Amino acid sequence: MTSAQSKENRSTKQFISDGGQIPSSDKCGSEHEREDLKSIILNLLTKSSVYAVTQLVTSSGCGRKLLWFVVLLVGVMGCSYEVYRFLTLYFQYPVVITLEVKNNWKLDFPAVTVCNLNRIPIFYYDCLFRNKTVEECMDFCVDKGKPAYEPIRPILASERQKYVTCSNNFDGVFSEHRTESLLFMNRYLSLSKADRHKLGHQANSFITSCTFNGESCSIRNFSDYLSIEFGNCFTFNGKNETSTEVLQTSYIGPNSGLDITLNLEVPDYSPITSSVGARVVIHKADAQPNPEDYGININPGFETSVAIQQVIIRMRNKRV
Repeated sequence: MTSAQSKENRSTKQFISDGGQIPSSDKCGSEHEREDLKSIILNLLTKSSVYAVTQLVTSSGCGRKLLWFVVLLVGVMGCSYEVYRFLTLYFQYPVVITLEVKNNWKLDFPAVTVCNLNRIPIFYYDCLFRNKTVEECMDFCVDKGKPAYEPIRPILASERQKYVTCSNNFDGVFSEHRTESLLFMNRYLSLSKADRHKLGHQANSFITSCTFNGESCSIRNFSDYLSIEFGNCFTFNGKNETSTEVLQTSYIGPNSGLDITLNLEVPDYSPITSSVGARVVIHKADAQPNPEDYGININPGFETSVAIQQVIIRMRNKRV
């Protein structure tokens, strides 16, 4: 019994002396965790969206690894430089929009175009329905009988949208008013511009008085513009072949600018005109007026004041 125990003790001592110490289970577990962490990191780097990092990990040769390391280093430096540049610009708080108000002593006065909402007086309107010539209409030979309608001719698309409409019952039958308007437009647009100008409202009867900055002006200061929807229109301070100088003003308020009095000749309105008043368009002096799409309507029997303010927007091609 004693000899067996002594042998076991000797074998235990020998095992301890050979290993130096008894192996620990905690040490084996920590080495296994480090190996798992290393494999996870390598797996993430291999599947990285950064192409240089993936090639750096998966490349076999030292030369290729060095090359991809240089590429990665250059990319990181470039990204760092852009971040630095952006942050430097951000903390400078640069001004994006500059609002500057200037009170000039003189400003170019805009062009003003006035039109009568009635395209043609009623006596010329009736005369056209009687298929009279322009010369006969100018002699005021108006027959009050029933108009002799002529075959329909093609008209402009914009006018077609306004005058060609169906009745409220949507039965495809034009109302009497729309039919009359359509027939008149066919006859009116078949005339030349010179004849349409003769049959429209004239400046000497439409514009009764005019002042600019307190000084009198006349119809000689207006140029003619022919509108399909409004007939004769008259432009003040517009650039044309005979007038290239733009008027200027240095005053503000109701006692400055353009002051005109209009005679709408309401008793002479044709039956197809639905509104009574004048059309006023304010535009640049070198631009052609467009009363069909732009402008305001002025009611008769009232004094109307219009004030405008000039706003200029300039885009600067300045790179930061």
